Amino acid sequence: MKKALLIIGALLLALPVVAQNPVGPTSFGGRIDALSFAYGAQGQGAALVVGAGGGTGGTSYAVTLDFGKASSAGQGFVFYPFSYGLLPSIAIGSGATYEVVTPSSASCTTGQANSYQQCSITATFTYSHGAGDIVRSGDQGLVEALNFAEYTPSMGNVVELGEKWYAAGGTVAEIQGITTPYPNVFIEDTSGISGFRYFSAQPSATTALATPATLVAANITQPTACTAGYGGSTCTWTAAQPYFSIAYVDIQGNISIGGTGYQVGSNLTASLPVTIAQPAASAGAVGWLVFAGTTQNLLQYQLPVTTTATGVANGVCTLTTIETVTPACALPNTNYNQAGSGAATFNTIYAATNMLIPVASEATANVWNPVFNAHSSFSYQPTATALSFETNYTPFSANAATTAAGNRAVLATVPLPPGYLNVLGRTIRVKGKYTSTVTSGVTPEILISLGSQTNNYGAAGIPNTLCTMLSVGTTLAVTTVNGTFECVLTTNAPSTTATGTLMPDGWAGWWGTGITGVFQPDSGTAAVGSLGLFEPVQLFVTYLSVAQASSAANVTDLHIETLQ
Repeated sequence: MKKALLIIGALLLALPVVAQNPVGPTSFGGRIDALSFAYGAQGQGAALVVGAGGGTGGTSYAVTLDFGKASSAGQGFVFYPFSYGLLPSIAIGSGATYEVVTPSSASCTTGQANSYQQCSITATFTYSHGAGDIVRSGDQGLVEALNFAEYTPSMGNVVELGEKWYAAGGTVAEIQGITTPYPNVFIEDTSGISGFRYFSAQPSATTALATPATLVAANITQPTACTAGYGGSTCTWTAAQPYFSIAYVDIQGNISIGGTGYQVGSNLTASLPVTIAQPAASAGAVGWLVFAGTTQNLLQYQLPVTTTATGVANGVCTLTTIETVTPACALPNTNYNQAGSGAATFNTIYAATNMLIPVASEATANVWNPVFNAHSSFSYQPTATALSFETNYTPFSANAATTAAGNRAVLATVPLPPGYLNVLGRTIRVKGKYTSTVTSGVTPEILISLGSQTNNYGAAGIPNTLCTMLSVGTTLAVTTVNGTFECVLTTNAPSTTATGTLMPDGWAGWWGTGITGVFQPDSGTAAVGSLGLFEPVQLFVTYLSVAQASSAANVTDLHIETLQ
């Protein structure tokens, strides 16, 4: 009998602690419970232990853990708190030396985490800590759960915060204090305590993504042979001297201003590929794109990094996986543990049926260079839904030149992910405000257009027009007008080829000194077809100055609302 009891006792001790945990499953229905990753908390997975190292309080020093891995409550998934760029805060020590700090760095790969006393973390500590001190999650498992979701995507991409997470000490400030948010991992507050349902990666400041440096001769080379697979089965470059430029991509697919074009010093060798060196890393950037063409700044076209099939890499480079809105070559980014793609090789020459190089603002009339609003800093912010792309934009740069009578200027451009519009009944609303200084007699006009790689950029990179809000009145005096616009787009026919169809409907209005208010209905009467909705697309807001000149046209507010 005694032997039997000993055997039963041994079996019970062998069971994982999490099997007795009341929290529930770590992951269920694509949602990951944050509190399940609060290792060391009461009722959660076991705490970690400092095995060596330490230092004097009030200084920065490293501590070495016995092991750098933990287990989640509920289902007992093994995870590695300090093996990623996004480091979670820790609660360390006890009694008078208890404190919560955020590590400044860690040397703790998964291999080190699994090895005895090979995982170390560095932070500025108020107190002295050393061997035997206990280490627990300092953020109630939030960052640990976000890392788990990002690097184990099969388990789900929504981190759930319930009442127990807040009861354990979680706060909204903790959520919004995460400065390396994952654009494809979302936070859902099911408790109602925060007053918000979702938190998604959004810009935390208006600081723009940097403009890449101008390329130099050493950045542009040609392999000695044409090998199929780098964006084409044959090499179509000609014996000419094109310009080449780089643009960065932020975590939501917005694109920076393109760098100044560099013209190769002598003719390219025809029928050979062109290789562009990877640019330097830049704060907030996770991807990079190449543009080429006949002029230094405007008529350069994007060199595609995917086939026309949704998101399928064409062999030009390794694509970033951090953002999935605008396919781009991977740029080194330590915050996201992303290595760069290295150089990109292109078999196929530029084509006017692709997007033009982005500019800060339009300074030349009647060109279709996009004007994005790319950012360098992000955090988790409240959002109406869980979306991986930016939906609410702060002011874009004002048009830099006078728009003469009959001329147009692109005021804003926004990206949408591959296939987002390729759903029957999908309905979005493009809504915003603009200002413009106008001449007496002008009739402003707003257009909403769509471009997609190869299919919906016409000659000279011109996107397809969807909504055209024609003015029915003119201004009575020289004045600054304020306008508002709305374009609702409904997918009537999705397709895996460039045969998709959108039904547009919209209106605009403007007012100002000498104007009692002018209404502008959408002039369209039918659906717009032959659209590549399965691809990543770009939406353009364009201003047309009819009859008289305008200046300083500027989109001051822009929203992309998903209605269905």
